[in-house]
Amino acid sequence: MTTSPSKPTVTDKLCRRAFTRLAKKLEGEYEGHFPYVSAGNVFFDRLAHVETKLHQALAKRPITRAEIDSLELRAFKSLRATMVKVAKTVTQPKYREATNIETGETRLIPDYD
Repeated sequence: MTTSPSKPTVTDKLCRRAFTRLAKKLEGEYEGHFPYVSAGNVFFDRLAHVETKLHQALAKRPITRAEIDSLELRAFKSLRATMVKVAKTVTQPKYREATNIETGETRLIPDYD
């Protein structure tokens, strides 16, 4: 006799949606803080740690929608604080837009001012 895989519950869907929202928010923040040079290992180690703890917290059942939202918000705040702290130590190069007169193509060039 074969067993069918269990269908995801409402809580599973809420947890998955929370992870998706968190990823989108973090992606936007990351692009703003690190447009040219990546954050480095410090941030990504912290990201892995927070992700592991978040998975453990969301795996507990029963869990309410408020708890899921709270965990998502706390994870975002923690990772954003780490991102801001790391962004202060990583210098980003400065660029400005330059337009080619012949083709009208716009590109970024280093700003030496």
